[in-house]
Amino acid sequence: MALPLAGIRVLDLTHYLAGPFGAMILGDLGAEVIRIEHPTELEFARRAPPHFLHGQSVYFLSLNRNKKSIAIDLKSEQGLAVFYDLVKTADVVFDNFRHGVTEKLKVDAETLKKIKPDIICCSLSGYGQTGPYKDLPGADFIMQGISGVMSLTGEPGSPPQKTGISIVDHLGGLYSAIAILASLVQKGRTGQGQGSDISLLDSMVGVLTYVAAYYLNTGDVPQKVAQSGHPFNVPLQNFEASDGYIVLMAADDRFWPGVCRVIGIPEWAEDARFKTMADRRKNKQLILDAMIPAIKAGPVAHWVERFVAEGVLCDKVNTIAEGMEHPQVLARDMVVEINHPVSGTFKAIGNPIKLAGQKETFSPPPLLGQDTTDLLKQLGYDSEKIVGLQRAGVLGGAIVKPELK
Repeated sequence: MALPLAGIRVLDLTHYLAGPFGAMILGDLGAEVIRIEHPTELEFARRAPPHFLHGQSVYFLSLNRNKKSIAIDLKSEQGLAVFYDLVKTADVVFDNFRHGVTEKLKVDAETLKKIKPDIICCSLSGYGQTGPYKDLPGADFIMQGISGVMSLTGEPGSPPQKTGISIVDHLGGLYSAIAILASLVQKGRTGQGQGSDISLLDSMVGVLTYVAAYYLNTGDVPQKVAQSGHPFNVPLQNFEASDGYIVLMAADDRFWPGVCRVIGIPEWAEDARFKTMADRRKNKQLILDAMIPAIKAGPVAHWVERFVAEGVLCDKVNTIAEGMEHPQVLARDMVVEINHPVSGTFKAIGNPIKLAGQKETFSPPPLLGQDTTDLLKQLGYDSEKIVGLQRAGVLGGAIVKPELK
């Protein structure tokens, strides 16, 4: 059975992280994603340090599977004409340029709709296409600061801290993919294309949900909680064991008796000071004063086994290395191997979207311009024209010999 997006062609004008991540989601779901790249100016992700496999950036490899690559100089009239020919065959054009760049390059939605009226255009930028900040460059790190999420990350009293991954970029990619999928559904119903304006800042603010709602409706400003804890649920945090850390979550009254039995204070299950979550919140420090030294006296494995046996959510705090070796992660094919023509076999994160009856396939990230000739031949370009454009610097990719006449 074909993947859901089989037959959908996406022209991917994105670069760096957020856009390529969103486009990779579409490729994983079966879309033909064609990266539009400059013939000679390598985008940052292709040269991003610190790790390379036979000259191929691991950063780039991690974000660009299931894609093709065509190398076109969009700043030349001839290159733009080639791009427009591709647009005529496409369903989606996806970019993550700053506001105003698509108009400058003449690849904006208004221009492209004149070429293909039902084209779907998605623009992902730092601040979006409207508002007083729309012309400023944006980045994940800056958005974490502006949105307030840094103020919630880390230990109380510590300086503002970023999250451990580029969470805003990934959220921007996810929201862009969702917008494109919604636009494809609408196009299927109406026959009309749909534009979407996605911003990194909006994406980060969008997932603040209940945290922001607490402030918006009460005026209380959320603060950092020690040990990655929760401001209202007790106990819900990490605890240091004798050989590492555990994460423990008893976010419901029914879990509390199990916690008491494991810690060795079963009488607290019926103690009026701790009976309900509201009671435990009032007496949080008493609970922690008992739990912290008790858990620190035993190893991680002991506590995980005991708490899980009582039905309490608990597990080890892993390093990335341990997380990638976790049996559940491996059982779900969330670590995959991909064969690349230059870097060889490399490992990557699998696709979290598991579709019933669908076999996952992962083609390697493309070399710069590797599909230029094949794609243009599909458009009716002959070898002589392609070679001429390559020699003029309009196109990249391996130069082929003109066809014999």
